[in-house]
This record gives sequence, C-alpha cells and structure tokens, in this order.
Amino acid sequence: MSDRHQGQTGIRHLVHLRYLECVLDGGCKLPFSHPLNLETLNLHVEALREDITIRMPCEIFKMVKLRHLYSKDGIFTFHHSFEETGGKDFDRSSMLDNLQTFHRICACEACQSFLVRTPNLRKLGLHVWKTSELEGFPQLKYLRFRSLDIEEWNASEDQFLKLEVLLLEECRNLKCIPIDFANLNELQKIALLFCTSSAKETAREIKEEQRNRNGDDDDDCLNLITYNNRY
Repeated sequence: MSDRHQGQTGIRHLVHLRYLECVLDGGCKLPFSHPLNLETLNLHVEALREDITIRMPCEIFKMVKLRHLYSKDGIFTFHHSFEETGGKDFDRSSMLDNLQTFHRICACEACQSFLVRTPNLRKLGLHVWKTSELEGFPQLKYLRFRSLDIEEWNASEDQFLKLEVLLLEECRNLKCIPIDFANLNELQKIALLFCTSSAKETAREIKEEQRNRNGDDDDDCLNLITYNNRY
C-alpha cells in the first residue's frame, strides 16, 4: 500500500477531527474524498509559485460543518466534473450554510456557481471576478482582492450590505471601485496597496461622500489606507 493511500485511509477514519492543516505535494486535489466533520481546513502547497490550483471534489458539499477554508499558497478551483456542469447537477439543498471564511478561490464560472451556495460568508479572498453575475453576499464583512486582472468591477451596494473592510492588493489594472460602496453603512476601511491612481481617486470620492453624509464626524469617517498607488 502506498504512503499516499495510507494517508487518505487514515484521514478518512478521523471522523471527529475538527481542524486539519496539511501540505499537498504539487497542488492537485484535496487529499480525501470521504466527507469529514471538519470545521477548519488549512492547506499548503509544495511549490515555488503561488498560483498552483487546488481542485476541490464535489464531496465538499457534504462537509456541512465546514466554517473556514484557507490556502496560503494555492488557488482553489473545482474538479473538472463540477466545472463541466457549472454546478447545475446540484439542487438548492447543496449548500454550505456554515462556511464563513474562504481564502484564495479562483473566480471561474464553476467557482461562481459554488459561491452562491455559501450565503453566510464573512471573509472572502478571490482571484479575476464579475460580481454582477452573482446573487450577492449579505453576510460578508471582509473582502480581499489580490492580483485581480480586470479593468472594471461592476457591483452594487445591495450585494455587500454588511461589508466592513475592503482590501485591494496589486490590482494594477483596476480603474475604479464601485462608487455605490459609498452607500454601505457598515464600511469602515478601504486599503489599496500597489493599485492604480484612478482606483485611489474613487476611494477618496467614496470617503468624501461618507463624510458628507455623516456630517464631517471623524469618528464615523471611512479609514482610507493607500500605499504606492501610481500605475
């Protein structure tokens, strides 16, 4: 019996495990297909690049207790069988209602089909995304984009009603932040790191609109952080 098979068999029997952190050799896919009672899954990839994909099996929908899904090195995507159908083979009961944190997911069509099945997300880290095609995230409080390779981001405040923190890193082509975000009552912080000067300017407009609405109250003013935004 191979070491890989022994590892998968061992994990399969850890039915009471709540937290799992493991290293994948080269990306590939999750090291198990049998549903577990995990609440937190933290994955690392043995690779020199940070854009190695981690393919999630469709059985992820059976991990109904999952709350936090992280990857420090790889980018989550789906197994090809899910990608081919776009998730259409799953009915509305295939939901991950407990999932609150999803870090580093690809914004492909299949993953967008997955995201609409996670209505209670609070923290989300995404890679290339068209929010106008989604149903929105009414519970999302923290949103981070890194290396988002798009020029226009179409979104409305209705999709992010509880958003508190927006972090944009190395989005070197993004021209602007949706101006509708000025209407988000919960928005407290926008941070732009190595983004375009035009995106920085729209962030300032959002802050100014919030200031006007709140009557120049510094305590309620949006915290805007910018660093080296000159592209």
